[in-house]
Amino acid sequence: MREPCWHDTTATLYLGDAREVLEEIADGSVDCIVTSPPPWTPDHTQPPSSSGYGHEPTPALYIAALRRVFAEAHRVLTDTGTAWLAISDQYALSTGRAYSPRGKHSRITRDQSMTGLPVSSLIGLPWQLAFALNDDGWIIRNSIAGRMPRGGGGPTGWNRTRTLPRWSSGSSLSAWPGTAWPGSPAR
Repeated sequence: MREPCWHDTTATLYLGDAREVLEEIADGSVDCIVTSPPPWTPDHTQPPSSSGYGHEPTPALYIAALRRVFAEAHRVLTDTGTAWLAISDQYALSTGRAYSPRGKHSRITRDQSMTGLPVSSLIGLPWQLAFALNDDGWIIRNSIAGRMPRGGGGPTGWNRTRTLPRWSSGSSLSAWPGTAWPGSPAR
């Protein structure tokens, strides 16, 4: 078992790749998981790597990789445990323009990452992951929006087709129906 990066009498924190850390933890032994997976940044110049995630060629493969991580998280949580997830979203990008002769309108092509979305459309990765985890048996307790610092979360410069993202999406998840905050109506 790896050494924790911090611990006291009530909590132990591990830092590292969630896949590796969770693999070392016993079933049903964790009360709370807080994670922020690597953002999806597809790399089309190299084949998908088994050593890292976040570089899958499509959003669907990225979501599938995260589902495997959360299957391990589900395994290690106690019956009253919760998981907290922070994940960023992004916009479908343009691969370029098919230019028409001078004076004609140009056409924006679909994005190279095969999201099947029009260019400049929000992909919805946090929503897709939440629905996939719900299908896997997770209970989505809450959706949380956190403000990002100025200039964070997107390309610099102004874009006429969309606003720059200034928030990050998070979810409160539980593995078991009876899990709730003390005194909450769901208890």
